[in-house]
Amino acid sequence: MQTEPIHSPNYSPSHSLMQTESSELEWQWIAFSDMTARQLYEVMILRQRIFLIEQNCVYQDADGLDSISLHGCGRTSAGIQAYARIVPPHTACPQPAIGRVLVTPSWRSRGTGSDLMRRALAQSERLYCGRDIALSAQFHLQEFYGRLGFRAVGSQYDDAGIPHIDMLRVAPSLSAQKFIAMASR
Repeated sequence: MQTEPIHSPNYSPSHSLMQTESSELEWQWIAFSDMTARQLYEVMILRQRIFLIEQNCVYQDADGLDSISLHGCGRTSAGIQAYARIVPPHTACPQPAIGRVLVTPSWRSRGTGSDLMRRALAQSERLYCGRDIALSAQFHLQEFYGRLGFRAVGSQYDDAGIPHIDMLRVAPSLSAQKFIAMASR
């Protein structure tokens, strides 16, 4: 029996797997329940390589939120090069949250992180239209996320030995969304 991992009025199994193309990466958004064992294994290896080994950070990556999250991957024939997950609201925090954002070293400084985040924001807005979006940012990336509309909320804190800060991207008002929709016609 398959359970529905995304709790949103806009979610349906037909939306759980979406592929889009970007210059050299193939982008895919997939619900946990639709991931193959191989896809999950590839994601877990990459997250461990980046967060535990590269950043020398000891923490439990498998936090129980993957099974209810939407997973975004940018891949080449060599494997996943960029990844992020979208956690539904009222789980990690009141808002939907983007987390576990990573780009492999060979794909950094090429705009991949910005592309990944724009795609994650678009998916979040599709699933949770009109909702603010949260993330826990490494403190040194505050300016990067700020360019994407996030603002720091609260104070810097330590998360497994790395300074972090909570950030929030306030959703445009419904009247602003209607104006933008009308202007784009």
